[in-house]
Order: sequence, then C-alpha cells, then structure tokens
Amino acid sequence: MILKRKIARADQSVFSIIIDSEFLEERRRSLQRYLQILCRHPAIYDTDIIKFFLTFQGKSCGDNMKATYKNDLDEYNSESGSSSNSMDNNEKSPEDSDGIQMFHRSQTHILFLHQHLNQIRGYLKSINEKNFKNANDFSNIEKTLQTLGSDSTNVDRWATGPNDYWPTIQTGLGSLPIEVNAISERMNEQFKRDDQVISEHLDMLVDLLQGYKDLCKRFEEALQNEKKALQKANNQQQRSSTAASTSSKNDTNPDTIEKRNRHALQCVQMETQLVYANLEAFVYILSSFANSQCSGSLDLANIWKAFANKVSQLGQTYTTKSPIDRLRK
Repeated sequence: MILKRKIARADQSVFSIIIDSEFLEERRRSLQRYLQILCRHPAIYDTDIIKFFLTFQGKSCGDNMKATYKNDLDEYNSESGSSSNSMDNNEKSPEDSDGIQMFHRSQTHILFLHQHLNQIRGYLKSINEKNFKNANDFSNIEKTLQTLGSDSTNVDRWATGPNDYWPTIQTGLGSLPIEVNAISERMNEQFKRDDQVISEHLDMLVDLLQGYKDLCKRFEEALQNEKKALQKANNQQQRSSTAASTSSKNDTNPDTIEKRNRHALQCVQMETQLVYANLEAFVYILSSFANSQCSGSLDLANIWKAFANKVSQLGQTYTTKSPIDRLRK
C-alpha cells in the first residue's frame, strides 16, 4: 500500500510538471501575442507608457507604472468637446453619420477576412496534422523493416525451390531503416515549424479578427442603448428646462451621451486600424509555409533518392548472381 501511494504521488508529480509546462508555454504564447498587438497598435505603440512597459527593468512594473502615470488623464477625460481633438478629423467628426457608415463598411470587410482566414487556418491545420500522422507512419515502417531484416527464420529449399530471392535481399533490408527514419524525422521537423507558424502567427491573426467581430457586436448593442437613452434625455429636456439643468451633471445628459458615443466610435476606429496593421502578418505566414515546404521537400527528395538507390542495389544483388550461386543453399 505504501509503495502504491508513493507511485501515485510520483505520477501526480509528473502530471503536474507536464501541466505546468503546458500552462507556461501557453502563457508565453499569449504574452507574445499581446506584445505584438501592443507594438503594432497604430495609436499607442509610440506612447510613453508603452515605452515604459517595454523597457522597465526590476520588480513591480505595474505599481511603478501606476505611480509614474497616476496624474495622466485617459483619452476620454482629456478629450475636448470639439472635434479638432479626435484621432482623425480631416473632414468629418466621428459622430457624423458618415463615421458610422465607414464603420459598417470596415466591419463587413473584416468579417469577410475573418471568415476566409479562419478557413485557411483550418486547411493548414488539417494538412499539418496529416504530416504528423505520416511521420508516425514512417516511424512504424522503419520498425517493421528492422524486424524483417533481423528475422532469423531458416527458410528451406523445400519452401523456396530454386528461388532464393528473399534470403538474398533480406540482409540488405537492415540498411533501409536509416533513410526511413530520416524521412520520419524531417516530417516531424516540418510539422513543428509549421505548427509554430500556425500557433504564434495565424492563430493570433484569427483571434484578433474574432475579437474585432465581438467588439463590433458590443458596439452596435451599445449604440442602440445610447440611442434610446438619448431619446429619453431629449424628451425630458423638452418637458422641463429644470430637468435639463439638473441632468447636465449626470450620465443622461444629451451632451454626455453624444460625447460617449463619439469616444466609443474613436476606440472602434483605433481597433479597426489595428486589424489592418496586423494583416501584414498574413504575408509572413504564407512566406513561412512556402519556405518550410521548399526546405522540407528538398531534404525529402535527397533522402528518397538515397532510399531508391539502396532498393535498386538489393534487386541487382539477386540478378547478378549466377544460376549456380542461386541453387546453392
């Protein structure tokens, strides 16, 4: 019983180590994605607070960052009532209907991109999973060839007659697993390379598009709620000037609601620009897969040539034997 408990505890320790390593790897990938998004964000990548976060050395980065920037206003509180302080007001204020129309056009296009990039991710994952399975299959072929080459069964003339083809080539089968093992290893290497590109770049891009899709849904719902609140505030303002003066100090004031809507649209515009800024990763993804396929195919071609030469030599070993040698046991 004591031995069983010790084994159980050892199994749990190994299991916890595996879980911890998987957890840490996932956290590492998530942090890498987060940093990539921050560094590519068109509105904040060059701000002082981001530079502080990326260059800080020591402990308690969060506490130091709060203490350093505690008096800085955020973009909502520092925003003036005029449209001149908006992020991109060359012609129109974001609160104009044109701003909403541009949002809907961008939303439609990004949803289109999300759908098709997600499909491509599914296809590439399927291809990569097949490559991983093929690598395992070739590993099994290697073991089977080793078994065949090392078989010590004594085959009599009674069974083979004048044909001693199998005993002749069996000795050469022992050299074939070398190439088959190399094929399995190259396929595994390619699987790892492609899986890294998928998990660290393509997944991030699709997740970013999915996040934008969710953001658009929340934004449209908020616009509907704010529209109802604005109508209610305007009705109250029309009924009583006193009510209007008192409501100017709370969140139901029409000016406050319009400012909130304008700020929300600015935030969505920044996130829209973030999506388009990260689309350059798609070219890197395609290029990485192309280079991986070229490198893997070249290596596999050379290994297959060596394998084919060995197999050809096995056949020649038999054909070059004289009839007398073939009849000898």
